[in-house]
Amino acid sequence: MFMVKKEKKTTKEEPFRLKLKGKAVVFVDWANIYGWRKSLGKEVNPKKLYKYLRSYKEISEVCFYFGKDKNEKPRNFLEEVKKIGYKITTKPVKYIFI
Repeated sequence: MFMVKKEKKTTKEEPFRLKLKGKAVVFVDWANIYGWRKSLGKEVNPKKLYKYLRSYKEISEVCFYFGKDKNEKPRNFLEEVKKIGYKITTKPVKYIFI
């Protein structure tokens, strides 16, 4: 089991760091992160995110969850994410028609 604590406020010279106690595995649900674009005001770069997470010695694995459909763009994105180093898990996209 591990705990995640925010460290004290950082300055521009000190980037934000998580305080992890013990081993950890990270599960990235891309649908949620993709939805943060509005609140963050910018895109999340999967390569930078992976590099940041792997900078922690406590994190042994970074898993990536993604909805998969027949469109080519998501397939290309998944290939790129796989090359970055994420362990990929997909599920079919659910379409709800109203």
